[in-house]
Amino acid sequence: MKYVTLFFVFLFLGLAVWMNIDSPSWAEKLLAPIAEEKKSSKPMSEPVSKAVSVPVSFSVPKADSGWTNLIYFTGVGCPHCASSDPVVLKNRPRKGDVMIFEYEIYRDSVNGQFLMDYNKLYGASLAVPQIIAGPEKADIVSGNAPILKGLDTLISLHKNNDILLGDTHVSFGELSLVKLPYKPKIWFKDRVAIRKDSASLQSDSIKDFLLKGIVPEDCEKEEKAIVPLSGSKVKFKEACLFDGWVLMHD
Repeated sequence: MKYVTLFFVFLFLGLAVWMNIDSPSWAEKLLAPIAEEKKSSKPMSEPVSKAVSVPVSFSVPKADSGWTNLIYFTGVGCPHCASSDPVVLKNRPRKGDVMIFEYEIYRDSVNGQFLMDYNKLYGASLAVPQIIAGPEKADIVSGNAPILKGLDTLISLHKNNDILLGDTHVSFGELSLVKLPYKPKIWFKDRVAIRKDSASLQSDSIKDFLLKGIVPEDCEKEEKAIVPLSGSKVKFKEACLFDGWVLMHD
């Protein structure tokens, strides 16, 4: 009986050694999938700006507007802006297929903070002129020559896009102008809405003006209907002041 017991002990040890040589251990088999997950996961040190970037669904077209929404940073007095401003702000919007949210940073220096926000979140350049159509590098165009060369393509590729506002995005239909940052000028077709007071609570009336050309009844007439550009200006036929906004149109 003693020899039989020893035989089985040696037999068991021999099988154990053979299994360890020819195949991975059970522990290795169980840990392998976890090791693969750790290897493919993103590092914990990834910048916060990347973690809060716009969801993938941003690029999916929405049947909301029929035009393209662009953020445009410029500065009155900037020599490079002098060649892009007339095209981006004066001529192109009149085709009706683009709405420009202009942020001028030289005279309205408060708008400069908005440019810094885009720089931190998406790596946008801290320079003007610059157009931002979305969160990806290909959606951001800097410099007057690249803007003039690629404007039509940018508008075509981003039709019905959301408006990128910091780390959020929203369609024009869902946009509340009250939440629009700082002091923008919004250009669409033959009209422009200029926010002079960032505390204004107006939204729907301004959107009706931009989309339908409806001027609010209590909009006080203004004599000066001119918007300065870098090295140029845009003159409109009519202008009026409405609760912190200046509305101009032809």
